[in-house]
Amino acid sequence: MLEEVMAAANEALARGETVALVTIVRGGSRGTEFLAHLMLGLFVFRFVRSSIRQGARSVVGGGRLILNIAFPRALLPLSSVLTAFMRFLPTLPILAVMHAIAGLPVGPHLLWAVPIFAFIVVFAMGATMLVAAVQVYFRDLRDLLTYFLRIWLFASPILYYADEVPDNLQPFVAANPLYPMLGSLSDVVNQGQSPSPGFVLATVAWAVGAFVVGSLFFISREREFAVRL
Repeated sequence: MLEEVMAAANEALARGETVALVTIVRGGSRGTEFLAHLMLGLFVFRFVRSSIRQGARSVVGGGRLILNIAFPRALLPLSSVLTAFMRFLPTLPILAVMHAIAGLPVGPHLLWAVPIFAFIVVFAMGATMLVAAVQVYFRDLRDLLTYFLRIWLFASPILYYADEVPDNLQPFVAANPLYPMLGSLSDVVNQGQSPSPGFVLATVAWAVGAFVVGSLFFISREREFAVRL
């Protein structure tokens, strides 16, 4: 019964995601500038999502590497982040072409995108290590991640601009790590301005916090992996 409910929920979320994207892209009211914002957000979110989804099964699928005491087990989830990053790189030319088509500003402000994305990578590393370790104890986590990541997509400023969030919803979006990260990227790449100090501080805090928590939890539990598997 539970599997049927989850399957129905998954289908509904997938249909809603498709309808939302088609409505925005075909609506035409926001033009190419918003399409550039949409593509940037989706590509970055895809990087984070791929890192976490692949990293979730990196330890449980590690095989004999987990039994090798000399092997640094943290490389398993971190390799998932590297793979996702290599898949993200080919999207940069696409984003550059879309940037030019939309007539978005080009200048020194774009240099901000490098450290912002670097902190997104650091966040993905921490989140991936945390999920990889938790997956060892709760094998159903991988299935739950599918629904969580879909909800996370809608809760992130991808299908809308960060400054469009109503004031009464600000406390809720503040709990989303990708809100300041994607908001900062949009400010730099799409709005042609430096990111707000609040977004920058929140980005650094989320990235460093996730990496510290994820790495410490992973290291503290890695001795039990061979027994649990």
